[in-house]
Amino acid sequence: MLKRATISFNKNGSGFPTARISLSVRALRNMNINAENRSVIIEELEDRIIIRKDVFNMLLIKNKNFKTNGNMVDYELENGVLLYSNDWNGEIYGNGFNSENTENTNCEYKPVYKYQLDDIDISEVEENSEELYKLSEIVGFFEEK
Repeated sequence: MLKRATISFNKNGSGFPTARISLSVRALRNMNINAENRSVIIEELEDRIIIRKDVFNMLLIKNKNFKTNGNMVDYELENGVLLYSNDWNGEIYGNGFNSENTENTNCEYKPVYKYQLDDIDISEVEENSEELYKLSEIVGFFEEK
């Protein structure tokens, strides 16, 4: 369903601009989003913003491929955990490290791929295609203790 909407612009208490858009309660109910279950994923794509229910309860990626304290980090997660390539076995990161005190989290981190988030069967996507490359992007992680 298409719906035309207007974005409201205001300033927050610190004087910085904020933007808001209203969504219909009916549309949110159809997605099983309510006051108790309201976590969503917002994805920015060129000329689109996609809002979807966070069914995975995953940790989002804050930064990718950067250097800190002389070491290359593959991912920094939204909770401050750092994931290093030497802990990647091709399926999971065997350890994570707290960015504040560099202690091992004693958790494993399993990637969530874009095709999983979009519920796409990649067996039907052409091999070695740009589409397959984009769908195979890691968009977040499950933390498993």
